Amino acid sequence: MMLKIHLKKTLIINPDEDIIGFNDESRFNNVHNSGKIWHKKARKNIIIKTLNRESVNVIGFHSINGYSVLSLPDKTNRITFCLHLIEVRSKNMSNSNIQKILYELLETDKINEELIKEEFQKQEISNEKLQEKIQNALKKPFKTNSAMKKRIERIFKSIEIKNKTILETQEKHLNLFLDKNIKLKEELSNEKRIFIVLDNYSAHKSKITKKFAKFLNIKLIFLPTHSPKLNPIEQVWRAIKKKISSIDFKCIEKLIKKLKNLYYTEVKQKTYTENWIKKYIFKS
Repeated sequence: MMLKIHLKKTLIINPDEDIIGFNDESRFNNVHNSGKIWHKKARKNIIIKTLNRESVNVIGFHSINGYSVLSLPDKTNRITFCLHLIEVRSKNMSNSNIQKILYELLETDKINEELIKEEFQKQEISNEKLQEKIQNALKKPFKTNSAMKKRIERIFKSIEIKNKTILETQEKHLNLFLDKNIKLKEELSNEKRIFIVLDNYSAHKSKITKKFAKFLNIKLIFLPTHSPKLNPIEQVWRAIKKKISSIDFKCIEKLIKKLKNLYYTEVKQKTYTENWIKKYIFKS
């Protein structure tokens, strides 16, 4: 059975041979939003401010006929989105050898943001100007050792590694991977095509994203601008947020565990995608 999808472009999709899914980013907090306590007339409302608020970034792939994926990056950008696409392909393929290579790429230190940042900081520490700053700080009198420690810590904190530098380093390694593994592209072309419906977020349209999508045999289908209602995964986020809106999580790990359980439970429900399929996909 052949299906035709009408969004910005017309594509022919075979649900028996192709995988269809929806993609989107979101964010969840470990504590619910601030509330108000109402008092008697002519008195001001007191707003309760929640402390220790932490958030979790998520990238979701909600598949109709494949394996859904939930990624939990520290940040959402073109690199983390590429890594998410690698994870989506890894979960939806039959060749275990290529799958292993892709998993190794996800785990490599060369694209680990924290390790890249540490490496750049080490290079900055060896800088003569920084060494001079440290020596000048030590020459000044200080009352206690803790005061000296704080002074040195302030100098190290002043070493800012720009996000752009880290992204460029990660992107360089990913491009090297593509150049060294041209043969893998041919083997991945034998896997089921993955069609992903998503919005026009800049990370989705970057050069490195387009390269990796093509390499992984993934077709990105962009929705019209300002049309979140056309993406069923938005309803999944809404349902999850509603379920955890009244819960305060003592630690971020408990929030992550709850998110995973809720996400993989919600995406199993066909009600999110039924209307979308009826409206935008029809038999040819």
